[in-house]
Amino acid sequence: MRYPYRLQTLLLSVAPVVLAMVTAVAVVRGGTILLAVSALAAASIAIVWLTLRPQDLFLVWLAAAPFVQSTLHGSGGGHALRVLAYSAPPLLFVLWTIVHARSARPTLVDILPALYFVVVVISASLSPTSTSPTQLYSIVGVGIVVYYFCAFTSFAEDVPVKIAAVLLAAGCVVATWVIVERATGIGASASRYQLDIAASAERAAGTFGNPAVFGTFLGAVFALALTILVWNGPARLRRLSMLVLIVTAPALFLTLTRAPLIAAASVGLLVLVTRSRTRWISMLSIGLAVTVAVVAWGAISSTHLYKTRFSNTTNVQARVVIDDWSLKLAAKKPALGWGYGSFDRVKNASNFSAGPLNRANLLQYTSHNTFLTILVETGALGLGLLIAPWLVIARRSLHAAIRGGPDQWILVGLLAILGVWIVNAGTFDMRFFSFVAALPWLAVGLMRRLDLDRQTTPA
Repeated sequence: MRYPYRLQTLLLSVAPVVLAMVTAVAVVRGGTILLAVSALAAASIAIVWLTLRPQDLFLVWLAAAPFVQSTLHGSGGGHALRVLAYSAPPLLFVLWTIVHARSARPTLVDILPALYFVVVVISASLSPTSTSPTQLYSIVGVGIVVYYFCAFTSFAEDVPVKIAAVLLAAGCVVATWVIVERATGIGASASRYQLDIAASAERAAGTFGNPAVFGTFLGAVFALALTILVWNGPARLRRLSMLVLIVTAPALFLTLTRAPLIAAASVGLLVLVTRSRTRWISMLSIGLAVTVAVVAWGAISSTHLYKTRFSNTTNVQARVVIDDWSLKLAAKKPALGWGYGSFDRVKNASNFSAGPLNRANLLQYTSHNTFLTILVETGALGLGLLIAPWLVIARRSLHAAIRGGPDQWILVGLLAILGVWIVNAGTFDMRFFSFVAALPWLAVGLMRRLDLDRQTTPA
């Protein structure tokens, strides 16, 4: 009996996830069953590699990642599930990128991400602060693998559209999840909410373990959905995009985190005002919103939530001081930095002034700026290798989007995802998280792919 190709693809894609769950149980029980399931897992991976198209497993991995990506937390069966369903597939992506490489040749801009990873590994190996290879792979390596896979693996032309659909669907599910939990109280857990004692409120963290990280993902999906609706995205994605806007907006507010809200609003505004047909409507809507906010400001500013959460400047002052310390630390070792993973150690050992703040309390704060952390730990070399390819590829994509064409909507959407991520990365440290740290590489990798397509397409 022959099955339709789509059914075969679905079965082959879901099989590793189911097998990962079985393996997780086997890890807990140990013994003979562990050996048997491990052998089955190895055989399954080999079969998938030989049978499944690279793009299919990538889409399944991308869909599952928001739910299983927390590789630095948990133990036992849960950890085994995350390793098999999230950490292992990118190793296949490396092989597929080599075996199924496109004809396009990498240039200097494509070498820089690999050089960045090499610099991070060397920096970590020389640093007095111990960093596990698993952490290096999860936080830095996965994103770079995604970049090369998206840019250089040969797959169908409609895969970027499918990637957008997967991101929208995943964002819709996690947003709806926290909204339903908050409304009903059913299924809510401490892992998906963080209690803000001062505000007497729970901050939604979803499946990401942190409200800011959750908000970054929601903001990126929100910006992508808005772009599809405003910039004539595919008709098959428009209904889903509308649903995403409806559920991600309240879910973003439930994070009670300023940066994701500001990032989503500012990037969303750029998406609207840069489109001529929505520019005036956007300006009128902004004016109306500002008017309503001014009229209702007295009631808003008097609420307990606003006073204890949104107008709380103490943590902002602490972050400003930490940022100042970061720049001073970077100035002492500007080229190569203090070593990967050393930020908190060297920050706490410094004798910089805490200003008006209590030094003991200040030392409890870690970095709240991803880029300054990278600058302190790997110096100008590491930070330059990280952002240089982003800047070059984003600049090319921006020019291509301005010129127009069938890929205009996705270029704007990818630039919006990158913009949301950058705004948020300047307000907290991505070094503790995995999948969201790979989002900019996903966006830049797809932008690079479209850039290469433009170079090889006859005028």
